Amino acid sequence: NLKKEKKNEVVKKIENSIDNIISLNNIMSFLSGTSLQWYPSAYRKVHHVVRKEEKKEDYYCWECEPFHKDSEGYMRIDVKDDFILKRVMPLFKGLESLLDKISTPIKSAIDWHAEANRYTSGINRFVHYWQSIELLGNYFFENLNADIVKRKNDDTKKSNIIEVLGDQNLNKLNNRNFLKKIKKSCEIYNPPIRTKLLSYLNLIGVGSKYEKVLFGMNNSNQGLYGIRNDIVHGRISNRDFEKKSFYRKKLHLAQETSKDIIIKSLSSSNILLKEM
Repeated sequence: NLKKEKKNEVVKKIENSIDNIISLNNIMSFLSGTSLQWYPSAYRKVHHVVRKEEKKEDYYCWECEPFHKDSEGYMRIDVKDDFILKRVMPLFKGLESLLDKISTPIKSAIDWHAEANRYTSGINRFVHYWQSIELLGNYFFENLNADIVKRKNDDTKKSNIIEVLGDQNLNKLNNRNFLKKIKKSCEIYNPPIRTKLLSYLNLIGVGSKYEKVLFGMNNSNQGLYGIRNDIVHGRISNRDFEKKSFYRKKLHLAQETSKDIIIKSLSSSNILLKEM
């Protein structure tokens, strides 16, 4: 039993170390805007043979041998001490100091953002940047105080849906009115991401700043959400070179929007914790 407990303790330490490495790697990618990937190494006892004139010396020593990298893994980024000490570590320590219910979604958002920074992701980078934003809206809309984010309980939803449908005979509704009422009822029952996300962003003070960027003018579907929909619903692929060229111009906007919302979420952690 003692050996088993010791083994479990070692495994836990290794898992925590790997988790910290992933966090540091993704924070560096997040802050620098570069494509980064960490690689594990094999720790092996290597036999060395050294020949000096007619003598031969051999010895063993433990060495780290990094696993194979893909071509992207050989791209270079110059990292200075100030970047690590003044930007990476404060963000890492800040995340580690938060309660899991606040830090976990923010860490996940950084993970998605770092994945989007990988150049080989192609147009999927938009989807990853969007996901880093959407998951924050979804999570905090469902977990913050209902009054703060205007989340309705089941009784209120039922009452609102009855109000929308009214006491009219459904057979007397024309197709246009019927579909309009059904759509409105569905939005009451399961609020769209626009409602959830803007409710959250308004709480942390950036709703008006990013509403048009995310959803376009008058919900025209021309914002980042529209690009996301075009990709995931198959209206654009990596073979659509003209559209890819047009969307690529908005990639930097998606990156900066995601980064700013994540940083704002972290700096608003006290507000979020208070309202949970």
